[in-house]
Amino acid sequence: MGQCLKYASSAALAKGDTDKKVNLYSLIEDILNKKNKQKEADIHAYLVYTIRKRHNWNIDENLEYKIEKAGFDLDNEDYFTIEKHLHHLWEEYFYKNQELKKGVIVSVLPNKKAGFIRCDEYPDNLYFSMNEFKHNLTLAKTGQNVTFYEADGFDKKKNKQVKNAVNIYLNGG
Repeated sequence: MGQCLKYASSAALAKGDTDKKVNLYSLIEDILNKKNKQKEADIHAYLVYTIRKRHNWNIDENLEYKIEKAGFDLDNEDYFTIEKHLHHLWEEYFYKNQELKKGVIVSVLPNKKAGFIRCDEYPDNLYFSMNEFKHNLTLAKTGQNVTFYEADGFDKKKNKQVKNAVNIYLNGG
């Protein structure tokens, strides 16, 4: 069940329109119900509800009852705020059991789309894409202390597997 939640969270974090992922959010709700995480499951049900309400899609009466019973606002259609709230939860599920690493940005490429982080645990600097930087991109500067997780990557120039830095926050951020 843990791997299911990890992969579903990965899909929820992936780029794409929120309203196109309504079945995914229902799946995450089901997984969380089976793990007895009722509060988190209810928030996912609420996300599904608000997406359906906003688009005037059919809302099954069981879903409406569940939302009302949980005490959520039945008139709310602002699913973007709910999604933003859940984003941190999906990151937590996805990165569970991984160690948070610390490092320093040692360079940002001239095109400002990527850079490298030095971390004492690795012999080589770790590549990162600016898409993984979770703050205002102007803060991604040489010398900035950051926290991050590692992910498998591939260095085409060296033709080998490498570790990349992902989900990068300013240290303490």
